[in-house]
Amino acid sequence: MPYDLAIMQRNAEHSELIASLGLPYTSGSRVSGAAKAVQQFIAELLTIRGSRRFRPDYGCNFLNDIRGRNVSTLDDLQVAVTQALSEVTENSHNRITREMPADEIISEVTVDELIPQLDSVLLSMTVHTYDRQESPFQLPLHLNNENI
Repeated sequence: MPYDLAIMQRNAEHSELIASLGLPYTSGSRVSGAAKAVQQFIAELLTIRGSRRFRPDYGCNFLNDIRGRNVSTLDDLQVAVTQALSEVTENSHNRITREMPADEIISEVTVDELIPQLDSVLLSMTVHTYDRQESPFQLPLHLNNENI
């Protein structure tokens, strides 16, 4: 499956996929509404805070947590996800303007389930917008850790 977004970690020997996302409604098309809110949320979740020169407040520490081996159990992953959701939701609320349509403003993001799989953990979440739309999505996290 082609990825709309893929996060890789490089080491001396090879690159390894950490997280990937393929959304059926985003492949090469322009999106708006709740789909745009989901895209914006995922982009910020997978951006390391401080890595964007002109927007150093954009992003969160989620990738640092999962790459830095701070995550070794599903409980650790749940804590990392919860902290990241809080950061990204707060950041998104700080960027709300009067011109933004209600269906593109995130009111809340909930974690529905963490599903362990053979080589990854499937993060099942729902983005809730101010116009009361709900957009569920799944983000497979390819973690290089035997404990999860």
